[in-house]
Amino acid sequence: GVEIPNLNQVYSIKENTLRILSLSYCVPIKRIDKILKCVEVLSNKYKDLYIEWTHIGGGFLFEPLKIEANKLTENNLYIKIKFTGELQNQEVKNYLANNNFDIFINASESEGVPVSIMEAMSYGIPVIAPDIGGISSLVDNNNGYLISEKAEIHEILLGIDKIFKSSNIPYYRENSRRKIINDFSAEQNFSNHISMIESLTKIH
Repeated sequence: GVEIPNLNQVYSIKENTLRILSLSYCVPIKRIDKILKCVEVLSNKYKDLYIEWTHIGGGFLFEPLKIEANKLTENNLYIKIKFTGELQNQEVKNYLANNNFDIFINASESEGVPVSIMEAMSYGIPVIAPDIGGISSLVDNNNGYLISEKAEIHEILLGIDKIFKSSNIPYYRENSRRKIINDFSAEQNFSNHISMIESLTKIH
């Protein structure tokens, strides 16, 4: 689980702007290029929509991805892409606490139960992610959108339309945070684990 943060910043919609967040190492298995392609297709689909995509994480594909991102934004004033590079865990938390994001996207080929998704959801960010590993224990239709393990572009776009284009983003945000509070609170799970051990000790 993860620590449940206090939400000091009140979420606000930025008019006519979609703010996307992703967080992973820049390596092939994470398929960050799919998110980049998704941003391009989305911009072509909604001509007047501003898209701000922030990716947190370093890795050997960091520079190649930045180069491709720069090509995409070079002549498109509606797209803004920021690659922060690698951040320490507390830096990530500070970033999430001080910035508003509408959707978190994961397009990975392989995952367990990703801490990055748990962290994002603990700040109330709805998640679009593939149904692989333990992701379905985190993401459902009430707090995000599960896509297939192939993470096709059109699936990600459907997820964005379902959440961002809906009139009820607060519903997804509340359910996203509530899921982590109820099932993935590190403090609560640790306490429950200790209680279970103590009860077993008393039995024996």
